[in-house]
Amino acid sequence: MLSLNDDRVIPYFGLTTVPLGPITLSVWGAMAAAGFLIGTIVAARRARAVGLDPKIVWDAAGMIVLSSIIGSRLFEIFFYRPDYFWEHPWDIVRIWDGGMSSTGGIIGAGLFVYWFIRRHRLPALEWLDVFAFAAPLGLMFGRIGCYFINDHPGKFTSLFLGVNYPDGIRHDGGLEMALADGAIFALFLFLSRKKLSAGAVALLFIALKGLARFALDFNRAADIALPEARYFGLTPSQYIGMIALVILAVVAVQWRIARGTTRVKN
Repeated sequence: MLSLNDDRVIPYFGLTTVPLGPITLSVWGAMAAAGFLIGTIVAARRARAVGLDPKIVWDAAGMIVLSSIIGSRLFEIFFYRPDYFWEHPWDIVRIWDGGMSSTGGIIGAGLFVYWFIRRHRLPALEWLDVFAFAAPLGLMFGRIGCYFINDHPGKFTSLFLGVNYPDGIRHDGGLEMALADGAIFALFLFLSRKKLSAGAVALLFIALKGLARFALDFNRAADIALPEARYFGLTPSQYIGMIALVILAVVAVQWRIARGTTRVKN
């Protein structure tokens, strides 16, 4: 068993803001912004590497950020805290006070990317791969921000990844999802040297992200002041992650096998 004095215990930061002269910097906001910027840079470089125009990535970047914010907030409102926002409707716009769902952000950004690709008549599968390639890296930075502010405390644990919370050693959802996102991006880097069918990276992102969220949400704490909303024992993100996203990936793979795939150069 781990103890609070064990060197293997990961430190607890609780670092929500950093004063910078006359302004106060939000740690999570800064990490999320860094994730968006780095993700955009990586997507643009990936587009160039596969023979696509990187300018298109930058043209879409601003609306990807906006659609992600809107999707994050709407998912939080409708699936995580509907009772609260029904009683406090004016708080819907107070996004600076927190209350953003990464699952909703992925859905919002994904819907915009799909619309953008269709609107500009771009090769859909190739461009979906470009954005999916960079997505886990950008998400990883946001999740590191979650770890710094410790807003996703989990169950008590004796595992080596336990974080030294003030009340004991717990899972930390931000840290664990950051590691999962980093692992997905590392896999994409490895696969970037291989020839894959168009759309394979996008399908992998949907499946792996969904599976990771489904598995890791079982570690979320139920003994805290504001526990994750659960419906029949599962969080809203688990339903999206496992039932919707993974089934979507399986169906899409079966569809592509039935139609036959066209291999493209990476």
